[in-house]
Amino acid sequence: MELPRTMESDHCLNSSSVSSSVVNFMRANFNDYKLLLCSSPSVKADRVPFWDCVVLTAYDSCQQRGIEQQLKLFRDNGRVPKSADIRVIADPDTCKLGCGGSTLHCLRELQRAKGDAWLRSSKVLIIHSGGSSQRLPSYSAQGKIFAPMPVAGLTVGGEVPLMLDVKLALYLPLCRLLHSGVLIVGSDHIETYCLPQHFPSSSEAEQLASSDVVALAHPSSLAIGEGHGVYVLQPRRAPGPSVRVESVLEVLQKPSRALMKEKGAIVSRAATSDEAAQEMVYSDSVFWLSYRLYDSLLSWYTDHTPLQEEFDAYAHLLPAFGDNVQSNSENNLRSDHCHEKTDSIVNERPSSACPKNLDKSEIGKISEEHPFLSQMKVIMRSRSLKVIVLESSKFHHLGSMREYVDNLTNTMSLREGLGLENIVRCSPEKAWNDTNHSSVAKNTVVVMECCFGPSGKLDFESGIHAVIEWSYIDVPVVLDDDILISNCTIRSDSSVTFKQPSIKLFKGVCMHTVPIKDDNTVMYVTCALSIDDDIKASSHDLSRLSYFGIDVITVLKGLGYKAEDIFGSEKKFSLWNMRLFPKAESPCVSFWMCYTMINRLLNDAEGCPLYANTYIQSDRLYSLKDLAALKDLDALLRDRKELEEKLSASD
Repeated sequence: MELPRTMESDHCLNSSSVSSSVVNFMRANFNDYKLLLCSSPSVKADRVPFWDCVVLTAYDSCQQRGIEQQLKLFRDNGRVPKSADIRVIADPDTCKLGCGGSTLHCLRELQRAKGDAWLRSSKVLIIHSGGSSQRLPSYSAQGKIFAPMPVAGLTVGGEVPLMLDVKLALYLPLCRLLHSGVLIVGSDHIETYCLPQHFPSSSEAEQLASSDVVALAHPSSLAIGEGHGVYVLQPRRAPGPSVRVESVLEVLQKPSRALMKEKGAIVSRAATSDEAAQEMVYSDSVFWLSYRLYDSLLSWYTDHTPLQEEFDAYAHLLPAFGDNVQSNSENNLRSDHCHEKTDSIVNERPSSACPKNLDKSEIGKISEEHPFLSQMKVIMRSRSLKVIVLESSKFHHLGSMREYVDNLTNTMSLREGLGLENIVRCSPEKAWNDTNHSSVAKNTVVVMECCFGPSGKLDFESGIHAVIEWSYIDVPVVLDDDILISNCTIRSDSSVTFKQPSIKLFKGVCMHTVPIKDDNTVMYVTCALSIDDDIKASSHDLSRLSYFGIDVITVLKGLGYKAEDIFGSEKKFSLWNMRLFPKAESPCVSFWMCYTMINRLLNDAEGCPLYANTYIQSDRLYSLKDLAALKDLDALLRDRKELEEKLSASD
């Protein structure tokens, strides 16, 4: 099913453009970061403060080694400040921690490695970069933190910047602003914002210094609010300053529109000369924890290690704050003292649900909500949360295939705010018809780190949205809309029969190639998905899953496979564990095998013309889940280096 392109209208306010103040602030911020890259440690401390430690998280020790390997290349290429302490900390292999549990695990590891005194006096940035990247599977092998972000102001040595470059630069103003503590961010979102020179005022500075948690609040559509956290603020009779510090009444996590209305989270923004009146909410993004919370949080973590389930900071910690919540918490505790019903309540709940450091009266308040949230409400009842409201800011999420393509090609607030380029490190740069160059110039097609051979060219109509990255192309290619091609080799081969003068990359197709280690031999597997495929959806009923808009039963029948051949002993079916993709000895043959399969599938379902054909032969088929486990990162980085050498040779 094709979804309408609604990212700008549904997800951003004032999204047709971004204010000049945001553009200028972001440019100055990126300049400061580039100054860090070429400065000595002494200059860094005086001119631009940087984090005392940056932590990248990994979901297990295997991913940790992969991130460390890429981080070494990143450092060797001068992409991080010379004296920066950047380390990778993996979750325990035995359990999933969630972003909250992973944060506490990182703090515990830093405390052990560098001492409690250092931890309490330091500014730490934790970038949650672990996970299997199921919704953006082209980065399951590397991690989304190493996805390219073509920010002109962060380019070093001609190479396309990565999400890691953006993250290290983006939060420098918060490093200056906040005191000792930890800033918690993800690897698949970007905020464009500005802090005016007069911010904070002396009173605001006092509020921030005394706060235990400080979070950023962004004006967002109700659609964004339904999928993220929402801050309920005190009603205002008149618009406030564009950047201000405010108290929070309540924190809602992925609330319905009805709940947002009931809680008073919805704000009516008056009409202006540029836009009509609209309803909005203040959504969450990154947040900072003061060192003053370390004792209580790490004590709780010690009592509950190993965690029996994920501790989500957004669902289980932040909603424990807010004037209304903490007022109710105090009232409930007083009520429990008066009625003396503690013993009977304790006996009704399993002991594992209650933290060991709570007394009986505190345990009595725990209700039907998640036990972690109930415990946090008690532990944090005397703690404070302040938000920095950023009226001109935009929150952009790039965690799925569609979000990645739409944001890079269609979201002007991100493109203008970051200063994104659409052609970065490509050779030759005009591998497309001059009549189509205007579409590239309008940012609807983004081409990064791609090398075109003598026969390689791109052809497309105006308005097509596509991202082509890390690829070698040496055949004529016609682009359709909503395309993501990553790490692919598309050239002629003796095993391929071409049925048209050029090949077409089908509407909504996302293809990427992964090198794997198979019996100590490097092999290649190319995967293809529709941009709107729900990779994480699972069911016991195979007919409930769809692939390229076609139910999976029909897909398997058309390709001549049986369900047991594709899913084996899997108890639940999903596109993530669907073993559909063949392997080959070269990335080129791998691409054509996958392309032929999808071409046949769309030919049967939609009458799509056949463009190319090759014999699909593989003694084993692979799933996205298999590739995440079997990836050969050494081979991927080696192939990437060869592509870089081709690009350098043609410069």
